[in-house]
Amino acid sequence: HAGMIVSAFMLLGRITGFLREIVIAQIGGASQQSDVMIVFLTFPDMMISLLLGGGLMAALVPAFRSLPGGACFALFLRAGLLIGVIFSGLALVIAMFPSGALAIVAPGWTEDLVAQMTPLFCITLIALPVTAISGVVVAFLNSKERFTFGAIGTLIFNICLITALLVFVRLSPAVAVVIGILGGTALRLVVQLSATRRFWEAPDFTASYDRTGLLRRFAGSFGFFSILALLPPIARAYASLIEPGALSMFNYAYKLMELPMAIIVTAIVTVLLPRLSGHVRNADLDQAARNLGMALRAVGVLLLGVAIATIFQAETVVRIVFFGAPFTPEQFHALGVIVALGFIGLPFQGLVLLYGTAFVSYDRTGVLVLVSVMMVIVMASVGLILQSAWGVRGLMLSYVMAQMSGAAALTIWLLRITGMRPFSIALKKPFLTILLPAFVCLALSWVFRQAGFWGLPALLLSAGAFFTIHVGADPSALRSIMNRRKS
Repeated sequence: HAGMIVSAFMLLGRITGFLREIVIAQIGGASQQSDVMIVFLTFPDMMISLLLGGGLMAALVPAFRSLPGGACFALFLRAGLLIGVIFSGLALVIAMFPSGALAIVAPGWTEDLVAQMTPLFCITLIALPVTAISGVVVAFLNSKERFTFGAIGTLIFNICLITALLVFVRLSPAVAVVIGILGGTALRLVVQLSATRRFWEAPDFTASYDRTGLLRRFAGSFGFFSILALLPPIARAYASLIEPGALSMFNYAYKLMELPMAIIVTAIVTVLLPRLSGHVRNADLDQAARNLGMALRAVGVLLLGVAIATIFQAETVVRIVFFGAPFTPEQFHALGVIVALGFIGLPFQGLVLLYGTAFVSYDRTGVLVLVSVMMVIVMASVGLILQSAWGVRGLMLSYVMAQMSGAAALTIWLLRITGMRPFSIALKKPFLTILLPAFVCLALSWVFRQAGFWGLPALLLSAGAFFTIHVGADPSALRSIMNRRKS
């Protein structure tokens, strides 16, 4: 039930995220102007992801849950102050060498463009400490199972950014983006802080807590999620070398892939982490395995159905989402191909993120770092080769290959930790619940395409057939998910 609430707000956040991308596309299409807006927009979140990633959430949520009220609030204040100071210092350092930072994230930019955008880029850095502190606040709220205010953050940010783009675009699209970023991050933090007030109490700074365990969880999951966060920036950096607008093309496709990821995976992971950690800490390994198995089943089945149906209708989806944008027919077709390639890897990307939560909960974080490094090496090496041969399509293909390799490696390692129990739950009746729905969805999608039946109706019919067959083959799984209030 909590997952459904989180999904609803994340859906609203991603819908406004689509609106944000549509507004950017309407203003700049796929051009140098849109590239600038996207770099400004993604840089603060990229830095937070690289330096904190999911490590902050994975470390703080179990720590907050294990402490009584006063000690918990004291840790919250300490963590917020420390993170704020660190990222304020980081913003100052980057502001001293802005051209170097821009040369890393967009190496294809000319020196004149870098010089022109440097002042606005430096102003954008104010968002770094604000966004980092917001991460601490969300971890605190999630530990209290107040997931709504964390999920609503994206919605607040996107509304502010869209408003700024519409109101201030006449000044300059880049100026409008900067105003939206600063306004959105500030308002998001204020709203989330206000939600913590009911948990305020006298902080107990004398109480002890497991510093070693907290740091160990942070170090392991920090490495995994932070290294994984390198994959999209590497792709965008390579894309900037191709031609103006190529960076935007990859980013538009990536944002389309984020919608099902946010609705399905992020919602499940947000709710699963505190509960799975609690079961493992209480040595209730059977319940932990059951929860993990249900999560694996939900993520795998939902993403597989969405991916198969979307692959065949990718160009139609692109034309609907970016209707009216100043794209040429060739750009619409190219973006559709890029999106189709990206959705091939969608189920694997979902499994990688879910596995990350599972390994953190079982306190087995060392392997996460090794696998994430392997994924970055695949992305960086294969991407450089395929980018020179196939452009943005090659970059997306290398991104998919990185996700596939990571999912395969983490599956093998998780089997060694948990045994077959979670996978037996996830793969119950595999022919009727996975293979048959996938075959029917694939066949319908192919028939619709050959018959010239395009658009959302074809996509919804194909995906609907997948999920109808799955639920019909095992209706007990749906009832189990709907009836689980504690697990």
